[in-house]
Amino acid sequence: MASVAPSLTEMVCAVGGAKYLVGRTDVCNYPPEIVSRVPVIGRFGRPFVEAMVAQHPTDIIDVDLEDETVIATYKRLGIAHHRIQCRTLDDIAPAVRQVGALVRCAEQGNKMAVEIESRIAALRATALQKDAANRAPRVFVVVWWDPLMTVGKNAFIAEVVALAGGQNIGAEL
Repeated sequence: MASVAPSLTEMVCAVGGAKYLVGRTDVCNYPPEIVSRVPVIGRFGRPFVEAMVAQHPTDIIDVDLEDETVIATYKRLGIAHHRIQCRTLDDIAPAVRQVGALVRCAEQGNKMAVEIESRIAALRATALQKDAANRAPRVFVVVWWDPLMTVGKNAFIAEVVALAGGQNIGAEL
C-alpha cells in the first residue's frame, strides 16, 4: 500500500496496518517510526510514478490528486486505486473503516470508527448546550503561509474550530 495523503498514512498506522505501507509522501511524518522505514513516493496529492512503482505497491490511497490522469497509469500497471473521502468530520469514521478493510485490519478499523463517531457526537452535543450568550472567540486558521491560505465555512478544520467553541473568521468570506 502507498499513501499520498498524511491523514491516510496516519489512519493506516492507527488501525494496525503499518506493515503494509511501502510508500508515503514527503509530508507524511507521523507516526515518526514510518519516516525512517517507509520511502517517499511523492508529494501530498502528487505521486512520483517512478518512485511509487519502485516500491511495488498493490494499492494506492489518496484523498485528492493534483493530476487525476495518473489513475490511468495505476490501472495500466495493475495497482488498485482507492479514493478515500475525508473532507468533513463525518467522513472520518467511514474513512477509517475503509482503510482498515484495505489493510486487513477491519476489526480495529471498525472499533476506532465507533470511538470516533461517539466522540464527535459527544462534542456536538456539548457544543449545542453552550449558552448562546457566551461569545465564541474569533479564530483565523493559517493553512499555508505563501500564498496565505485559510479555511472557509464548509471545511473540515472549520468544523473542528466550531466544536472547540470558536468562530472561524474564514467562514465569513
